[in-house]
Amino acid sequence: MKLKRSQNKRFNTETTTANNKSLVKQSPWKVLIVDDEPDIHTMTQLALKHFEFAGKKIHFFQANSGIEARDILASEPNIAVALIDVVMETQDAGLRLVEFIRNELKYPLIRLIIRTGQPGMAPEKEVSY
Repeated sequence: MKLKRSQNKRFNTETTTANNKSLVKQSPWKVLIVDDEPDIHTMTQLALKHFEFAGKKIHFFQANSGIEARDILASEPNIAVALIDVVMETQDAGLRLVEFIRNELKYPLIRLIIRTGQPGMAPEKEVSY
């Protein structure tokens, strides 16, 4: 028995690959800003507003506390970066959020950037993962 490929049902892989690449490019990076200061949210978004990496722009998510951030992280997949303030609703809310992300959610790929306006509140040994 001999199988023949129908000429009418050709599949153009080159076009499909190009279409898939354009879809990937259009999907923005998801960045979570976690801070209890509204000005920090505003300034971070202003600074990164035109930022583009690998042909992708940024979509921001905002949380005013570690608790809000947990809800967003649990419901929103594929967040690429989280900018986390250390001192929010408690002195170590940001550090507890880092523990939650790494140990409970087990998200090893999300990049965590720990920020604080209070020197000494983010000891290097505790926040290095």
